[in-house]
Amino acid sequence: MINPNDRLLVISTSTIHGYSFLEYIKDEIKEFINSDEIIFVPYARPSGISYDDYTQNVKDALQTVGISVKGLHTFENKKEAILHAKAIFIGGGNTFLLLKTLYELGLVEELRSAVHNGTPYIGTSAGSNLTGLTIGTTNDMPIVYP
Repeated sequence: MINPNDRLLVISTSTIHGYSFLEYIKDEIKEFINSDEIIFVPYARPSGISYDDYTQNVKDALQTVGISVKGLHTFENKKEAILHAKAIFIGGGNTFLLLKTLYELGLVEELRSAVHNGTPYIGTSAGSNLTGLTIGTTNDMPIVYP
C-alpha cells in the first residue's frame, strides 16, 4: 500500500516485457496521486517522439483508471501549471534532454517547490533520475548538455 505522506513515486521504467505501456503500474499511480488528473512532462522524448504523441500514450494508458492527463507543453504559463498541479508525472527518455529543457523553460525550481509543498511526483526512467542529487549516474547518452 502507498503511504499517503509520500510525495515521490520513482519507477525505473514505464514498460515491462509482456505488459503494455504503464500497464503494470497504473493502479499504483492512481492510488498514489489520489486524484483524477495529472500533468505530464514529455520533455525527455524517448526515440524522438513528439510531445503530443508522448502525452497521448500516457493519456491512453491512464484513462482506464480514470486519470485525465494534460501535457505541460500545452500550457501557456508552465510555471503556474506546475504550481497548481494536483500531481506531476515526468516520463522517461533522455535525461540530459529532459533537464536541459526544464532549465531552458525555467521550471526546475517550480518542480522542486511543488514537490516540497506536497504535490505528488511520479518519475519513470529519466523522470526518476531527476529525483537524485545528480544525473551523473544515468546511462543515457549526453546528446545535449543541461
